[in-house]
Amino acid sequence: MANLSLIKTLSDIEKLKEICSEHNLSQLEICLENLNTVVSEKRKASDTRNKKIKSFLEQLSREGMTVKDLYLSDDELRTSSRRAKRPAKYHYTTPDGIEKFWSGQGRTPITIRKAIEEEGKSLEDFLIR
Repeated sequence: MANLSLIKTLSDIEKLKEICSEHNLSQLEICLENLNTVVSEKRKASDTRNKKIKSFLEQLSREGMTVKDLYLSDDELRTSSRRAKRPAKYHYTTPDGIEKFWSGQGRTPITIRKAIEEEGKSLEDFLIR
């Protein structure tokens, strides 16, 4: 927020005059020179960015494309970022009587874990054959 305060101060001529009245001319000239340097660098960076954007747009145009062509639809995004669901390796029944399947990936289901720990069963007992 200090930057916002500085911009407000530099934008308000009365506040700027008040602050500058406390400094001598040589100090103010150094500040002006530094500010001009920063503004010049910012302009160059902005110009470079704008030239790159223009170049990209021209290249797209040569390829017969528009910026909209760069956006993927929801379906394209979903299929490109998700891998196929892993097939189930294990079958178990919850205490509620619901039959469920587990791929063996991720955390071991509570029902299987309890059966192994408390009933002495092994993971192989739940394999789908």
